[in-house]
Amino acid sequence: MRITSKQNAIMQKIIALQSKKGRRAYKQYLLEGKKQVREALNYNIQILQIIVSDCFAEKESYLYLLQNYKDIQIIEVPETLFAHISTNKSPQGILAVLPIPETTIKSPQSNAILLDEIQDCGNIGTILRSANAFGIQDIYLKNCADPFSPKTVQASMSSIFFVRLHIGGFSEMLDALENTIMIGADLAGKNLQNYHFPEKCCLVLGNEGNGISQEVQQYCFEYVTIPIHKQAESLNVAVAASILMFSMQK
Repeated sequence: MRITSKQNAIMQKIIALQSKKGRRAYKQYLLEGKKQVREALNYNIQILQIIVSDCFAEKESYLYLLQNYKDIQIIEVPETLFAHISTNKSPQGILAVLPIPETTIKSPQSNAILLDEIQDCGNIGTILRSANAFGIQDIYLKNCADPFSPKTVQASMSSIFFVRLHIGGFSEMLDALENTIMIGADLAGKNLQNYHFPEKCCLVLGNEGNGISQEVQQYCFEYVTIPIHKQAESLNVAVAASILMFSMQK
C-alpha cells in the first residue's frame, strides 16, 4: 500500500499518536527505528502497521522479509511525508504502530518498582530498560509521564515489550502491593553498601525535583540511599534506579 498525502486518515492517526490524547483515543502507540521494529518482529510483538519511506524501501533488503507478516499492513510513503510523521530529528525511514497492552493493576510476581510522579519521559524509558536488564518486570506508575510517548519508548530500547506496566489509582496499587514491602530511595536512607533488600520488595522512586510524595512516604517500610561524594548533590533518578535495581538482585 502506498500513501502520498498527509491528509490521509492513516497519516492523520499516526500524527495523533504523537500526543497522549491521541494515544488514549486510539489505544495505540508508535515505535520508530530499524532496531526496535526488528526486535518487535523477532519477539512476535503485535504490530498493526509498518510505515516505511521510499528510500528505506529501496535500500533495506530486509523490507522484503516483511512480506511474510501477512497480518501487518505495510505502507510506503515519500521521504517528505515520512519526515512529517516521524518524531525523530534524523528519521531512519521505518516506524510501526502497536496496540497499547493491558495496564490494569495486578499484584507483582516478584520484586517491583513504583515510580512516584516521575515526569521526564527519558528517565522513565531508561528505568524500564534497566528494570528489564535486571529481571524486574512489574512497574507501577503513579501520576507519571506517559510511558508510551515516543521519547519513552525510544529510551526504553525495546524493554517496554518485556515489562508489565501497572497504571491507575494509588489505592489500587496499595491493594496489589499489600504483601510486598515498600522500600523508598531517599538521601536520608540507610547506606546501600551495608543494606540488604528484603526477599520480595517494591523499590519506590520519587519525582525528579521533590522526591517521594508524602502520600507514598507513609507506606514505605524504610529508606535506602546510594553514598556519593559530598560535592555531588544527588544522582539522576534513572541512574540511581539502575544502581538500586542491581543491588536488589544480589
